[in-house]
Amino acid sequence: GRAGGTGQRFNLGEITVTRAAMRLDNGIVGHAYVAGRDKRKAELAALFDAILLSGMEHDRLTRELIEPLIEARRRTRETNSRKAAATRVNFFTMVRGED
Repeated sequence: GRAGGTGQRFNLGEITVTRAAMRLDNGIVGHAYVAGRDKRKAELAALFDAILLSGMEHDRLTRELIEPLIEARRRTRETNSRKAAATRVNFFTMVRGED
């Protein structure tokens, strides 16, 4: 990749990324990069980016879309942490009384 699209080269890594840009009727452009090849997901992310940048429906989108997504991610992480903790093995060293 190139920093800023035209700058110094750097190793982006081995991941497929889908990029999208969406221009609203008012001229505001939203951009998105998503891991993988999900074109629709990238388009929706770019659309929401443009809408949030324009200020249209910002509060409603934050309340009805972004906050629920943040909460769902928190719950998923919490569930995964609990599952991992249930299978954790605590190792310890026993010292014999002999020196």
